[in-house]
Amino acid sequence: MTLDYPEDYEFFKKVFEALYIPGKIFSLDEIINYLESHPEVVAINNEAEKRYKVRWTKQSNIQLKKQFSVKKVAILGCGSIGQRHIKNLQNLGIKDICALRTREGHFQELDKRCNFHEVDTWEDLLEFKPDVAVISNPTSMHVQTAKKIIPHVGGIFIEKPISHSLDGVDDLLDMLKKYKVTSFVGFNLRFHPVIIKCHELIDNYDFGEPVLLQCQVGQYLPHWHPYENYQKGYYARKNLGGGVTLTMIHEIDMALSFLGQPEAVSCFLNQYNQFDIDVDSISDIMIRHKSGTVSQIHLDYVQKNTNRCGILSFERGWIKYDLINQEIIYCTAEMDKPEKVLADFKSDSNISYMSEMKSFLDFTEQCLLRHDHDAWSSIGSQKVATAALESSKNNCVVNND
Repeated sequence: MTLDYPEDYEFFKKVFEALYIPGKIFSLDEIINYLESHPEVVAINNEAEKRYKVRWTKQSNIQLKKQFSVKKVAILGCGSIGQRHIKNLQNLGIKDICALRTREGHFQELDKRCNFHEVDTWEDLLEFKPDVAVISNPTSMHVQTAKKIIPHVGGIFIEKPISHSLDGVDDLLDMLKKYKVTSFVGFNLRFHPVIIKCHELIDNYDFGEPVLLQCQVGQYLPHWHPYENYQKGYYARKNLGGGVTLTMIHEIDMALSFLGQPEAVSCFLNQYNQFDIDVDSISDIMIRHKSGTVSQIHLDYVQKNTNRCGILSFERGWIKYDLINQEIIYCTAEMDKPEKVLADFKSDSNISYMSEMKSFLDFTEQCLLRHDHDAWSSIGSQKVATAALESSKNNCVVNND
């Protein structure tokens, strides 16, 4: 037992008040006997132990010595997210960037002011000798593209989700191990200031055990990329791995982060007929976690006023978050009224993308093969998304071992 939190002090105070007699040293047996007969004292700092373990784990992340510097980056997929990554890499000091172009998407020509190389063949890309690759092409192409580039680079960044299904993912993981390549899957919301603050609140306040996560996302599909026909975007085409369940997989990943590994999944999918697309545009997912908690997730392409919010419920409190307005309201059993944090905070919407890319470059330069954002870390959310699609198709609950 160590003294780390106010609850620890209260625990020690109770023990000393009960057992301390001036001039006498009480024994370990006396302490154990006292605690066995006073479970209410043991309960004083139960939650503190969990917070300490979380803090210790976070503070003990391995920091390896930098082995080399990433100087040359290959971009595989130059849609809007690929171009965002190019600009962020340049802002992080990477100037030598080469993009493999198919010109099958909306952007036939790219802004020449971005100042990077463009090639049309794999042979020309490999001749560029990239240090790392960023895979930001349509979801259904992620695995085959990654497997093709892995033998030639030291690190790969794969835009979320890792794929449109689990097919070929195990082979991809085997290749990463064989060639000792650092991997990173781009769930940028893990780096969002609001989500980071939610985790900090959980670590530092006595909310008790989690009970439920309820979250919803709504974003009107035609407004996503107003410059292109939304029906042609990857997010609206089944053959490219589209659909709201896969495209907005962030909330599934978030549910696993807050409540732990899944046990069972059920889902109802609906179409919004006005869109005339062949993928799910409304998805309602329920996850039963191994911890006994439940996540209720609503995703849609329909809401014209963009909405991305949720509430985490605990035994002794709750946390409400709003990613659009960048606000958090929380309350614990000990508080007289809810408190708002980040009320006046407005971050650049690009900050989470910059943070994830910087982390990827750092991990790669350290040759760190396993970390919190590697390819293996994305498998849980991929399994849930796959189970959700199966559940809706077969009208059943899918066990998710």
